[in-house]
Amino acid sequence: MKIRISKNKSSVLFFAIVFLLISIFNHNSAIKLNAAPQTAIGKVDLKALILLHPSMRSYNPYMQGFKLNSDQVTQSRIKQKSQEHKSELKQLQTRAKVIEGRITATQRKYNREMEILANNYLDGIETLATGPRTLKRKEYNLKKSQTESEYAARLQSYGIELIQIEDKIAQLERLSYEPGYTGPEETQKRFNNIINEIRQYTKQIAGRKGIEIVLNSKSRDLNKFKQKDTVLAPDLNYNKIFQMPFPRAIRNDQPAIQGYYSNITSLAKSWLHSGSDILKPFSNPIIENDIFIGGQDLTIEVLTAIFKAYKIDPNIGNAVIKSVLE
Repeated sequence: MKIRISKNKSSVLFFAIVFLLISIFNHNSAIKLNAAPQTAIGKVDLKALILLHPSMRSYNPYMQGFKLNSDQVTQSRIKQKSQEHKSELKQLQTRAKVIEGRITATQRKYNREMEILANNYLDGIETLATGPRTLKRKEYNLKKSQTESEYAARLQSYGIELIQIEDKIAQLERLSYEPGYTGPEETQKRFNNIINEIRQYTKQIAGRKGIEIVLNSKSRDLNKFKQKDTVLAPDLNYNKIFQMPFPRAIRNDQPAIQGYYSNITSLAKSWLHSGSDILKPFSNPIIENDIFIGGQDLTIEVLTAIFKAYKIDPNIGNAVIKSVLE
């Protein structure tokens, strides 16, 4: 049997289908409009940005300071700060010895008191009947527990104070005031300035991309290159990367040109690989942030913008940036 659909019924069916499709489209559009907008997320390798920032060209990792211009060196001020540093260190070392002496004296006093308690308990214990002997044992255990608690609290207090002093001593021993270089406070300030500048460029680039949040990806496991009890690699100098003369003799030799820039990349990688030790004197919780969720990596664009602002040779800049990618 053939089913015939009249022309009128066919038109009604056609409009019904069109109406249904329009309704579905409008419903889906409403869902999209009502859905909460997704927040764009970016990320940067902050350690790499700090280490490769042009201002780091004047940083000497061995002196743990930025090299000063001749007109910025005030010998009297450096000498004064050095004396203050040594004086504070000496005071802390003296205080540490006093605490160590108190700990030793406390331990000796504790041993003497515990010995007296034991002797008093044992004195005549064999002549006592069961009842008095039990009472004497309870009194001994109570005094013993009180003595242990008292001395444990005292030793803990001394121990905490000693640890704090030793930490401060270790921190001061890492600091140095060298003629011609920034002192610890000024060095910290310059590192903070570098971070603030990186933030500004990151904010500009993220704004152009509609990115609202930028996370710190942390420098790609610089610690994997770091062994226990490591020392800084010899001849670390970020500035020399930008001062390597380009040999005119190789200007038409593509393999030689490639080798020249590959050498720059290699030197930049060596600098990055020592990054944990280079930044060790600089304390800022921002660079130790382990948050890593994903998003669009802006490290290269931020570094490119900074190099451009500092008028770094584009070819050298690209070779340095390549060290972050490898």
